[in-house]
Amino acid sequence: MHSFPRSNETRLYSPRETLDRECSGCGSVRAAAYRVLSEGGWWDVVKCQDCLKSLERVRAPRLGVFRPMVGATLMEGPPEGFKHHESDHKEAADVRS
Repeated sequence: MHSFPRSNETRLYSPRETLDRECSGCGSVRAAAYRVLSEGGWWDVVKCQDCLKSLERVRAPRLGVFRPMVGATLMEGPPEGFKHHESDHKEAADVRS
């Protein structure tokens, strides 16, 4: 069982990188890059800070900032030459499109 300390902050903030990029919606040059979680999963976005138009949207890692200790071996599959047995667990297909 994991035990994580509760934050004393009343609000959580995502770090944002300020960019000088012109918005095609309102013409503002105030943009910021940051990670968001939406119904489609994690996304790295660049948004206008005045009208909130998405200027860029790229799928982020599936688990956000979480990096499993054994993630590389699980995500890349078994080592070359590994033989599966009938009782081996079969990985479920990715449900994201």
